Amino acid sequence: MNIQFATLLVQLPARMQAADVLALGEQLDARFAAILPGAPTPPVGCPIDVAVPATVSASHGRFVVTLTALREATAKRHDADSDQPDVEAQSSANRASDTAWRVIHRWLGAWANRAEDGAAPTAADAQRLFGRLFPKPEGLRFIARHPRRQWTSMQTRMDILAAPETTALVTALGGARLLARLTATHAAFGHVFAFTTAQSPSVAAAVVLPQFVAAKEALRDYVRKVAGSADPDIRDSEALAAWLLGPFRELVADFAAQPATRSKTPAPRAPVAPIT
Repeated sequence: MNIQFATLLVQLPARMQAADVLALGEQLDARFAAILPGAPTPPVGCPIDVAVPATVSASHGRFVVTLTALREATAKRHDADSDQPDVEAQSSANRASDTAWRVIHRWLGAWANRAEDGAAPTAADAQRLFGRLFPKPEGLRFIARHPRRQWTSMQTRMDILAAPETTALVTALGGARLLARLTATHAAFGHVFAFTTAQSPSVAAAVVLPQFVAAKEALRDYVRKVAGSADPDIRDSEALAAWLLGPFRELVADFAAQPATRSKTPAPRAPVAPIT
């Protein structure tokens, strides 16, 4: 294991909140499921037909157990304290937002790739907007990031869509209803994750539960086992480790990008007004 990961394993988990662990756990679990035999068509970048070390599989299983316990404990805490984040509502809002972005991606991509017919807006107009919203090589990858970083990426794009000239273009292309849906899901995402509403002190603070501590320890063990399985002399082992730990690296980048503000209550920001 390299020095970078050894340092992160000591420092990063101490700064994480329960919502961070749960969100990261979902992403790590999805990566693990994608490399198992019999999995559906693997996503871009996923190694194919690479054996998973037994130590990694066992560690992953323990991590999943602790995540389930943490999810249940968080839900019970929510039942006792209405100010606590609703994990199910967050998951639902995230799925709705992801779907809305996928729809916009397919719809605008179709306009960008159509043949020119001499009418306005042109395919070139759609291509320029598509390039601003989904620049290569990122494309749609931002919707799979950690919620805090996903929100930042989505907000940047919503600001583009809120510009009068962009709104006019989308409307002229017949996408007003799609944009209205995207705007609604974006506002809901920001609300349930408390990015557009002030959090109470109890929610802003880390959730101190035995299940939270256990999940962090299981996360530390899983990352250690995966990172330690990468060996340049074992075919595809480094590619497998890089794939499995991709979401963890994204979370590291998120913490590094916002070192002074993560522990503070996010400043309220009004959502983009829906188009009527």
